[in-house]
Amino acid sequence: MKSVCLGALALLASPACSDATSEPLDLDLTNFRVLEGTVVGGGQVDVDQFHAMAEDGYSLVVNLRSEAESFPENEGELAQAAGMNYLHIPLGGGDLVGAHAVQLAAALDTHGDGNVLIHCASGNRVGALWGLHVALRDGLGADEGVQAARDAGMRSEGLADCVRAALSK
Repeated sequence: MKSVCLGALALLASPACSDATSEPLDLDLTNFRVLEGTVVGGGQVDVDQFHAMAEDGYSLVVNLRSEAESFPENEGELAQAAGMNYLHIPLGGGDLVGAHAVQLAAALDTHGDGNVLIHCASGNRVGALWGLHVALRDGLGADEGVQAARDAGMRSEGLADCVRAALSK
């Protein structure tokens, strides 16, 4: 019996049994990056990966693609069927405003445990929204918010202008 208990303790202490939310696993996405803690971002996710993502500790998928873009129309249903929550915050190229960051913050605050994926087509809008979110959360100025967005994957000057405009209000 003692060896069974020691074996069970060894399994509990092994990395395979560690908390999945402590470090999100890399996903095969364009422009993939860890944004902060358990939140990652990047381009379009392959919905065939949803079950594996859920098993690896992902619990929320946030889709920033606009309705005009082509993405799996049942992406939300597939995420939920895999056991993850799903939020669609449609963003076009130039309509990023503070309300989007507030919506993201509320989702992050209420989603519970687990890793979070925020995606768009390429990761560009993810970076912009993340930078705006961080700037509003941390009280950063416009230049710092734009830099946070760039650090998170934003490459577009048009989106940088949106971040600046949202932070100047």
